[in-house]
Amino acid sequence: MVEIAEQNLERIGLVDTQYVIAKHTDRGHLHMHVIGNRVDNEGHSIAEGWLGLRGKKVAQELTREHRLKAVQTKDLALTHKDSLQPAEAKRYQIYETIVESLDKSNDFRDLEKRLLKRGIDTQFRYNPNTHEPEGISFRLGIQCYKGGQIDREFSLSGLEQHFEAKHLAQKQEQQISLGYSRS
Repeated sequence: MVEIAEQNLERIGLVDTQYVIAKHTDRGHLHMHVIGNRVDNEGHSIAEGWLGLRGKKVAQELTREHRLKAVQTKDLALTHKDSLQPAEAKRYQIYETIVESLDKSNDFRDLEKRLLKRGIDTQFRYNPNTHEPEGISFRLGIQCYKGGQIDREFSLSGLEQHFEAKHLAQKQEQQISLGYSRS
């Protein structure tokens, strides 16, 4: 695990700096956290640019190379909700509510109405020039999160893709049922 963590740090560019590797054995799934200092041993700042994206790609590479078990989907059964901080608990509550509401919703307006009934306000961010929506956020009480902070699938583009796929599937079902009714 230490070797993998050190490979991770090197590949994302956190070298010649202090770091901590914490191995978790208190959960049903063994995992580790790697924390690196962005100030190197010479006192120079290590550039952050795209660090999160690089980190994700490197983690996926290392998972394949070392034949580790990749996370397939978010499994809320593994989340100890009672130990979450209040803001993080609200984020999970929003996530669960969106998951429950999304399959019953045909479009953004329908989703908004369903979420509002559960106390979650949906807010769109609009491009000032085109007036087209370019972002989405969800608010529960005083906590507000961008869609992508709830889950990547709940960004504006992720939700647009979901509704487009749903409409396409409904259209195909209609065409199939019309085709069968003619014969």
